[in-house]
Amino acid sequence: MAETKAFEDFHDFLYDQINSYSGPVKEYVYYLPPLFRALSGALGGGELAPDERRMALAALGYLAAPHDIVPEDVYGPSGWADDVFVCSLVLERLAKARGLEFVERYWEKQETDPLNGFLERAIEATRGDLGGKAELVLKFTGLGD
Repeated sequence: MAETKAFEDFHDFLYDQINSYSGPVKEYVYYLPPLFRALSGALGGGELAPDERRMALAALGYLAAPHDIVPEDVYGPSGWADDVFVCSLVLERLAKARGLEFVERYWEKQETDPLNGFLERAIEATRGDLGGKAELVLKFTGLGD
């Protein structure tokens, strides 16, 4: 299955929202469009097992939800931290299950920012910034242990 126009439109929306912001934003928030594209690409690829599809859909649904644990309309682009956390966590789980090469196929920043190491750093940084809210995010998405 090919990536749909709706996926591209949302990618462009994320890019515009994040890159047009001129205030203080953590570096990892700028990775949200490529994280979205990697998840939507993996989902659209048709190779995911049902449990993997549910994880990807949970992350994408959380990303699209306007009123999540750290809403963007309240916190501005800093409100994307929880979305980066969820997307990175799911991609890390897919990489562990299928191999890093599987996820790298969908990572648009492979040349400038290799996926290897990024996911771990992003999860650690966002989890730290979210504090106790990280567990709320995991519970909300159904991705907790």
